Amino acid sequence: ANGDEQAVVVEHQLFVHLGGALVLFDRLRLGANLPLLAYSKGESLNVANSSFSSDNKSSVGDLRLGADVRLVGEYGGPFNLAFGVQAFAPIGSQDNFASDGKLRLRPRLMAAGDVGSIAYAAQAGFNYRAKNDNLGADAFGSEMTFSAAVGVRALDKKLIVGPEIFGSTVVSDGGDGAFKKRTTPVEVVFGGKYRVTPDWRVGAAVGPGLTRGVGAPQVRVLASIEWFPEIEKPKQPSDRDNDGILDSEDACPDVSGVRTDDPKTNGCPPVAGPGDRDGDGVLDPDRVSPRERHHQR
Repeated sequence: ANGDEQAVVVEHQLFVHLGGALVLFDRLRLGANLPLLAYSKGESLNVANSSFSSDNKSSVGDLRLGADVRLVGEYGGPFNLAFGVQAFAPIGSQDNFASDGKLRLRPRLMAAGDVGSIAYAAQAGFNYRAKNDNLGADAFGSEMTFSAAVGVRALDKKLIVGPEIFGSTVVSDGGDGAFKKRTTPVEVVFGGKYRVTPDWRVGAAVGPGLTRGVGAPQVRVLASIEWFPEIEKPKQPSDRDNDGILDSEDACPDVSGVRTDDPKTNGCPPVAGPGDRDGDGVLDPDRVSPRERHHQR
C-alpha cells in the first residue's frame, strides 16, 4: 500500500526475436516477428486477492505482424513520414508473463530522416488492448506509445551510434491512469549498429528504465544480427555530350548535336549545307568579322 517492493515477480527475462520484413513497390513494408522466451526467473507472491508466480520455463511470446506505408519522402532523404499498423496475436505464455492472452492492435505514425551525418526517427502510436484486472489500485489496458532516437553516422556511414528513448502510458478508464508512475514505463538505451558487409550489420545497446512503471526493467541489454541488403538508388539518366538529349535517345551520344524527329539523326550535328561549311547551323557570313569580309571582297 505504501509503494514498497515486496517481491520481484519478473526478475530476469531473455528473449530471442526471429523476424523479417519485405518491401514492396518501394513504399509498402510487410513484417513479422516472433519472440522466443529462452530464459526467465521470478518470485511468487500473494497480494490481497491476487496471486503472482512464474513457472520459469522457456516459451514463446506473442506473434507480431505489421504493415507500414511510406506517405512522404524518399529513402535516405531528410524527411520521411509513414503510417502503419501492428497486430499482436496472443499465442504466448501467460504463465511466464510473455503474453496477456489478448489481441493487441497498434496503429502508429512514424517520421525519420537523414540530415548530413545525423539520422533521426520518432514514433507515436496507440496500443489497443482489452482491459486487464486491476493490479493493486492501477488499471491496465489501452496505451499511448512513443519513441524517439537520434544517431551520428561515421566511418563512411557504416556505423551509427546514439540514444533512443521509448515508453507508454495507460489511457484506459477515461485517462485516469495516464502518466502515473506505475502505469508509465519509460526507458532509454544507448547503442549503435555497424555494417560489416554491404548486406550484413550487427548492433548492440544498453540502458536503464527511467521510471518504475510496470514493464520497465532495471536494465535492458540488446544485441542484433541483421541481413539488410544494401539499397541502390536509381541511376540518373546519362547525357555524355551535355546537349540535353539523353544517351538512350541520342544517335551521336559523344558529339553535341541538335534534337530532330529522326531517330537516326537525333542528337547529331546538323548536316553541312550551302553557306554552312562546318554544319553547325550558323551560316558562314555570320561567323566572320566585318574586316574579314572586306578583305574577302
